[in-house]
Amino acid sequence: MDRRRKPTYSPRIKMRDKTDLDARDSRGRFKPGHRIPGPGRPPGSTQEIKAEFLSAFTLNDVQTIARDLKRLARAGSIRAAQLLLERLLGPVTKEEMVQKAGHPDDRFL
Repeated sequence: MDRRRKPTYSPRIKMRDKTDLDARDSRGRFKPGHRIPGPGRPPGSTQEIKAEFLSAFTLNDVQTIARDLKRLARAGSIRAAQLLLERLLGPVTKEEMVQKAGHPDDRFL
């Protein structure tokens, strides 16, 4: 008997009040021109966050992380190997997978 809990699904959009109902179309998306979600992130803010984050790392830190990732991959961590190879070679496309495997089986993607 399978005792795993079945996932419970909640609606993606929770309506707070009547103004939310008026702001959305029949599919739950915001109607054009409505400003409830706000303007979004200010331009350039993600670059500032990324620059601040990267300034916390030294070259030695990055080399240590790379060595640890390599060690984990060689020890058999599939996720570490996947991350390392994707960073070095770029992600494998479906076309490349089909070309190498000889069949378009999505189970391997």
